[in-house]
Amino acid sequence: MKQAVSAFARRALAAGIAAFGLGMTAQAWATPVLPSATQLTIKYTDYSSLFTPSGTIIPGTTPPSVGDVFTEIFAISSIAQAANPSNVYWASDVTDGTQLLGVTTGLSVTSVGIGPTFPATYAGGATTIYEVPKGTFSPGAPSSALAALEAQVCPASGCPAPFLTLDFVPGILPGDTTDSLSTTTTSLTAPFTGSGAADLRVTGGRFAAHLTTSGSLETDFASCAGATGAFANLCSAPGSTWPDVSNDPVTLTTRTVPEPGSAALLGLGLSVMALTRRRVRGA
Repeated sequence: MKQAVSAFARRALAAGIAAFGLGMTAQAWATPVLPSATQLTIKYTDYSSLFTPSGTIIPGTTPPSVGDVFTEIFAISSIAQAANPSNVYWASDVTDGTQLLGVTTGLSVTSVGIGPTFPATYAGGATTIYEVPKGTFSPGAPSSALAALEAQVCPASGCPAPFLTLDFVPGILPGDTTDSLSTTTTSLTAPFTGSGAADLRVTGGRFAAHLTTSGSLETDFASCAGATGAFANLCSAPGSTWPDVSNDPVTLTTRTVPEPGSAALLGLGLSVMALTRRRVRGA
């Protein structure tokens, strides 16, 4: 009986130590280092365009048609705490000499309404974000092809494994189980302004393990001709074929992890269990 209790105690200690230690492992994050269970605001500037199904670019003052495809390239400027934006966890070119750049493809127009707000809906859509060295970003002509867009955000050697991937989630409108993005536009003449909403689902990338699955996008966009910030020069360039620009946040939330002090105990607990097994086998 004494030996049974002793064995049970060793197992309980090992299990408790292991459970208590889960947090420390999770704390060993790469860029950026984020607190537990915290809503994040990810600010970015995008550069977007619409294409016909055959790949012909659509001018910014031309209304979209069903079947047209929306694509964009974007640069993330910061990742901060949503409740207190002064708590910046990552900043482009500043924190560690890297940039977070991405592409969005596959958003297909499913409906277009008439004025004054020209509502439109889109289905599908996927986003991939890459962490690349500072100075990599070299946006040029728009394209509906993923490879052509990736060539503008990644080094000449090619894109690394994704930092984060997200899908647009169907059902953004009540009673609509298909559409994943809803937008309105004030006019179809430059300069125009508009807004959009979408739900996002984290699907992969090395940063995905630190986030809950669900996110959201609330965007305000404008004609590229009136842009400021990262893409101002490109938007005002003669013959620019990128009609839209946005400077908006995506909202995501970090996962809940145990207290940091539990970390040391995880490794110790696993060691105790391993040692117990070895002793039993050797007995």
